Amino acid sequence: GCSVPGTGGGGNNTQRALVYFMDDDAGQIAAEGLNINSAGTFAPVSNFVPPQMPAHVDDGGIVIVSQKYLYTPLSNASTGSVYGFSIDATTGALSPLNGSPYAVAGLMNQIGVAFSIAADPAGKFVFVADASGITVLAVNSNDGSLTSINPAAVSTGIGAPQQMSTDGLGKYLYVVDGLSIAQFSYDASGNLTPLGLLSSSVTDM
Repeated sequence: GCSVPGTGGGGNNTQRALVYFMDDDAGQIAAEGLNINSAGTFAPVSNFVPPQMPAHVDDGGIVIVSQKYLYTPLSNASTGSVYGFSIDATTGALSPLNGSPYAVAGLMNQIGVAFSIAADPAGKFVFVADASGITVLAVNSNDGSLTSINPAAVSTGIGAPQQMSTDGLGKYLYVVDGLSIAQFSYDASGNLTPLGLLSSSVTDM
């Protein structure tokens, strides 16, 4: 996940990009930053303390919303939730959001089974897909907390999602299982409408 909290350009670029990585085995998030040192390259964020999370998990990716909030879905044998954090734009520090972690039905015990996360470009929704379907979570713009919109997951009509993405205008959601693409539109309330499937001759998209 990447957050770009600053601005700048030219020879004295002051723009900073914070990039976060998930280490499943350690259950830790690491952070690096661009232009946090005089070389203007990516380097570890000094004094970054990884937030406490369960060890030995599978993750479904990381998304950044509004350059302020980070979300990652994690699963092991005993838990399946989306963990949410606020981002300190100066230090890169992560602080748990109100109510985090957020339970997602079907996400528990997905070890070895693909699941994925995507964010609406306008920062209004987070989509989490697993073998049981898609859960839509509304993002509170004031504090980043998540609220489930659909109590029952929406079926993708395909296998377990390897990847998922929204379009740049915030109208469509695409889910890939390696063989097919499930297509959805979504409205201002986050309600999903299936738009059919696309199959590919590629065996591992």
